[in-house]
Amino acid sequence: MTPPLVQDFLEQSAARLPDKTALVCAGGRFSYADLDAMANRFAWTLIALGVRRGDRVAVNLGNGVEAVVAIFGTLKAGGVFAVVNPSTKRDKLRYILQHSRATVLVAEDRIELEELMVDCPAQLTTLRGLIRCGKPMVRSADDVCEHSGSHEPSLGGGTARPPPKGVFNGVCGDEAVAAPNRFTVPLRIHPLSVNTPHEPGPSPSPSPIRWERVARPGEGEGLMVTEQFTKEQVALQDFTFSEALARSPGTQPLRQNIDLDLACLVYTSGTTGEAKGVMSDHSNVVFASGSIIEYLENRESDIIINVLPLSFDYGLYQLLMTFRFGGTLVLEKSFAYPASILKTIERERVTGLPGVPTLYAMLLKMDLSGFDLSSLRYLTNTAAALPVNHIIEIRRRFPAATLFSMYGVTETKRTLYLPPEELDRRPGSVGIPIPGTEAWIEDPSGKRVGPGQIGELVVRGRHVMRGYWDDPAATARRFRPGPISGERLCYTGDLFRTDEDGFFYFVGRSDDIIKSRGEKVAPKEIENVLYELEDVVEAAVVGVPDPLLGQAIKAFVVVRNGALTPKQVLTHCRARLEDYMMPKYVEFRKDLPKTESGKIMKTRLA
Repeated sequence: MTPPLVQDFLEQSAARLPDKTALVCAGGRFSYADLDAMANRFAWTLIALGVRRGDRVAVNLGNGVEAVVAIFGTLKAGGVFAVVNPSTKRDKLRYILQHSRATVLVAEDRIELEELMVDCPAQLTTLRGLIRCGKPMVRSADDVCEHSGSHEPSLGGGTARPPPKGVFNGVCGDEAVAAPNRFTVPLRIHPLSVNTPHEPGPSPSPSPIRWERVARPGEGEGLMVTEQFTKEQVALQDFTFSEALARSPGTQPLRQNIDLDLACLVYTSGTTGEAKGVMSDHSNVVFASGSIIEYLENRESDIIINVLPLSFDYGLYQLLMTFRFGGTLVLEKSFAYPASILKTIERERVTGLPGVPTLYAMLLKMDLSGFDLSSLRYLTNTAAALPVNHIIEIRRRFPAATLFSMYGVTETKRTLYLPPEELDRRPGSVGIPIPGTEAWIEDPSGKRVGPGQIGELVVRGRHVMRGYWDDPAATARRFRPGPISGERLCYTGDLFRTDEDGFFYFVGRSDDIIKSRGEKVAPKEIENVLYELEDVVEAAVVGVPDPLLGQAIKAFVVVRNGALTPKQVLTHCRARLEDYMMPKYVEFRKDLPKTESGKIMKTRLA
């Protein structure tokens, strides 16, 4: 049996449920057959641009149908996708393009190539194509999407039959685009000159893109590109998303990857240094998504809403998992307008809400009585552990929904989850290893520790990723030899303890530990005490330099109504904490700095 690949999630659901709504977003409603056909066309465009097995495609887009099509189109072309949040600053985007050696960039129309090329033309010469997305794709009521191969060109680059009228009507705000008579000339060309990147030279004449029908044993018949733009014709092909779809056939490209090939690079937030690209192969993603689906008990009838960026692995997996089990994904840009999201949950009868502590803190500040949220079957939380008081309040506000408290790092996707039936007994725990995996705690000498002792969480399983792209030193530090020769474990860098029954409790990151009065203090313990105060919405504790204490403890607090005073906070802490754990400073803030995934950025607090 051929091991599954990530693109199979879409392809198999499209074969099984072609007319079912797969995606609901600002652009409209799209069936599985719609998206599969669009991803095929996008894949052929990438292939024509020179994308080959293992090449990287950077998807610098927000949550929308264009990003979904680009992700699956890249996989169908045999490539590796890297989703980059559109809010990413120019320097970081340039770094990711250089670091990943991306072949194609899919980006919003506002992207300026000249800015990206400043000071580093040589490093960006791997970039062969730019696909721009302007206004969001809008599906009109009479739009049609054909899946019968009507866009397929004749052999050898002959005349293609034009698509039915209206197929691409409204895509990216353009007028309807008919398929060109020949798949030959790119619509716009940006010359790339290594020596003079800012001086537009004559555009080279690219070779025609020609198509040929081929058959491979066991794989059936399909199309392949026989000529494309060569490296000698150094030109960056630049066109819109709608043009990318209109100029390519809808036939599925031949499968060329195996499950050990990379599927994606997920770039970490990089708050403590340059972002690292976590390498996920197809088997990593297939295993992790399957394990999570198993314990969440997902089913085809589930409707999942995702407000988290697809550049964040937690947000990305909502897409991948939903398409795998054949559900419906409601894809939102963000949680910036909570009331609007709650109305969407009500209207679409959403059954699953993935969240992070920041999202739940916002919900707990709202009056939810005006919304019908009875369709919610489950809620999930990861990125950071929920305060116990928030868990209690969430369960009170959503009595019919099951809450899953979870823990994971990008390097393993998901590691632990708390079975919901344990929530009352162990509300502070993030659970046990996900199905099919193993985890334990080690001290600095590498010895496993027992219940109640604090050490670093170590993870073993098929979801341990391949390492960091082009960074063998960082890979060696994080991914170390396992019990079986050739196997690698993930050392998470996070401190945990277990109880007598083997349930795990997050203590803090090893680099978060505060050393005050000669004692080691875990900020998480103090934060849990702060969250016991009814009006506290968010809290973060850090160490600040102090000539007597080494580090003094400082608490940053966001409150609901501004009624608390520093004195009240300290009085509350004094009654619950040892002397050496007492905050010396308390500072109130309107909000706390966060990463794009919703984690509080303690490095920005002082």
